[in-house]
Amino acid sequence: MRYKKFLVGCLICCGFLSLSDNHIIKADYFTDYNTTVLDSIMKPNIFDFDIFSKSSRYTPPEIKNSMYSENINEIDYNAELLSYKKNSYNYLIFYSLDDNNIPNELFRVPIVNSGDGKIVDKKLLKKLLKPNNTIIMNVMSFDIDDKGNIENLKHSPTSKEYYTKKTLNLVIKEGNKEVVNRIISLGNEAKDNKVLVYPYELEQYYRPDKYYSYTNEEIFVDGEQKEPNKLEVGYTAKKIEVSLSKNKEYWKNVKIVYPTEYSKENTTYDVKKDTSLGEFLKENALKEKFDSNNDYEFIGYYMNNKELKTVLKSKITDDTEINAKFKTKIILDNGENKKEVTLSTGDKLSGVDESFFDKPKYHVENYTIYSKKDNKKIKDVEKLNDEVVDESVIIKANYKENTNIVSVRQDEYNKRFGKVDDSIKDKDIEWAQTKKIGELLTQLRGKIKPNTGYQTFFRISKKIVNEEEYLTNNIVLEIYFKKVEEEWVTVKFVGKGIDKFLSDGQEVLANSRIDSMINLPTATGETSREFLGWQANRDYLIAGEGSNKHHVSKNTLLQTNELGAVVTEKGKDLEFTAVYRKLFNVEFEKTPVGSITLSKETEDMLKVDEFNSIGDATKNNKIIVVPRAGYSLSYFVVDKNVKVNVGNGTKEIFAGQRIEEKDLYNIVPTTNLKITPIFKWTLSSGKLEDMIENNKIKTVEDALNLELESAENIRNILVLYLNKIKL
Repeated sequence: MRYKKFLVGCLICCGFLSLSDNHIIKADYFTDYNTTVLDSIMKPNIFDFDIFSKSSRYTPPEIKNSMYSENINEIDYNAELLSYKKNSYNYLIFYSLDDNNIPNELFRVPIVNSGDGKIVDKKLLKKLLKPNNTIIMNVMSFDIDDKGNIENLKHSPTSKEYYTKKTLNLVIKEGNKEVVNRIISLGNEAKDNKVLVYPYELEQYYRPDKYYSYTNEEIFVDGEQKEPNKLEVGYTAKKIEVSLSKNKEYWKNVKIVYPTEYSKENTTYDVKKDTSLGEFLKENALKEKFDSNNDYEFIGYYMNNKELKTVLKSKITDDTEINAKFKTKIILDNGENKKEVTLSTGDKLSGVDESFFDKPKYHVENYTIYSKKDNKKIKDVEKLNDEVVDESVIIKANYKENTNIVSVRQDEYNKRFGKVDDSIKDKDIEWAQTKKIGELLTQLRGKIKPNTGYQTFFRISKKIVNEEEYLTNNIVLEIYFKKVEEEWVTVKFVGKGIDKFLSDGQEVLANSRIDSMINLPTATGETSREFLGWQANRDYLIAGEGSNKHHVSKNTLLQTNELGAVVTEKGKDLEFTAVYRKLFNVEFEKTPVGSITLSKETEDMLKVDEFNSIGDATKNNKIIVVPRAGYSLSYFVVDKNVKVNVGNGTKEIFAGQRIEEKDLYNIVPTTNLKITPIFKWTLSSGKLEDMIENNKIKTVEDALNLELESAENIRNILVLYLNKIKL
């Protein structure tokens, strides 16, 4: 039965009433009695009826004033007697309901009349007004027979529930941080076992500043989330938890960052915006001592590369990073030597002296960074400048040979003297500075074939390459075909009017026909003289039929169409000179008493071809003897010794000796001559014969046969002479 305990208490009271005749004393005694104490001695059959049976004719007891305070001096109530018998006892009983809605009697007071009453006893009020009490009441009545036995036990209907001040545990959290944990009292009275909670009732115990927002707060009552704007809690609730959401606009992160070796110490704090760094450090002590490590030495905390103690007044206005710095050992490895340097974590590796990695003819292609702790590779980097020191590391340089560009080129003119493979024509080749240039030239030679009589050279700026040298910069490498001089001879053709390039000489490969390699003369160069042939400066070879060759004397005159068969010999230059018949000048000197002229007025001297006589030369250019009046031609004298054809032989006439007119025409010059006519004084005859005789004009034929000269011829000669005098 729900009210089992209540029934037991009533029966105990009735038992005690039969023991005394003094009702006031009994009443006072029972007033302080708690029925739950003696529950164990009650008979079982006492719970067999409903002590809270309802009666429509009975008004349940009620409390007339508020109980929602611990400072009430009296409680007013109204209760009706349940039994009006003279020997009946009536008690008003107050109960407190537990969490399971089971009543526990607090106390009882006797009532002798129906109507209003008061409870002013402080002890009773203390029991009654204890926070979190749900109070109910009923009236019990019973009679005691003559034997002192309880009978006619009755219970009125129970009153409605009355609630004392509601208290509970209030917990307020800022994120994961508990900032309030206390017992509070709610201001509103409970109704229907619930209490309405206004926001201010919670806020008064924790007044959040501007950095908090209640718009996103979460409220939990005994672990169950509730709507914050319409918060009602059950009267039996034990705990309200308010989880405050931070407005990120007003909160900033402060990260404490350690190098990799101590990364487990990394911590992030939420800090109110505009909090000073000093205030932050007061609330959050930073670690200062670390496990000993020879590679690390703690030097302090820094913010923006400034030591914390120098910026304590600085406000935290943005997310902030505080770095724990350590002096850290850095090992530099250039492959040959190692060097230890010390840098601070957070510093850039640009502080490393990179000259340590300098290596002739090499450059650093990249760096490999290893952990000094376990020698494990961390990463490869091209440059150290932007890398930040985070831990003790080994920096190893990875090298690559320096290279230069070799631009293979060839002179357009020189190309004709050999062949170059297309794979290297105008090729730009990358060549390591660690390799001799001769290695490249060896590779190139395999793709170059000079013509016969030429050899391959390589030049840089017109200078032959030293194959033992190493490159230090970009170059233009010239492929140059040079003649093997000892394999070539020069062939010249010399003569008046010969083309200059022929006379300057052309080069011919030794043991070759000259017509296979050079241009040959197509003309003798001179038309005024008879061309006789080409005369060499030395004996030479002529190609015959098949592969036969025969020697030819240098004195032999070679005709132009025979030149092509000439074969050159190593070390023997050839020079062919055009040979012509020689022309000798025969000049006739003037004297005071006469002179000699030529019929061709455009010429002042007679030109006589080699091997011809003066008479041969006068066929088309006659000699005219012009003596002064009274003089006649007697003989001639010559300035040099001359030979005169006479029959089957020749005779020599010495310089200055007398030369008869008939011998004059038979002179064969071997050099230039000056001939002086010698005139003699004679009386002039009026006869035609004498005039003709004294003024002879003879051709070669006339000189050889004077007797056969006709009068007509003489007449023609004379007329010509007379015309010349008139002029």
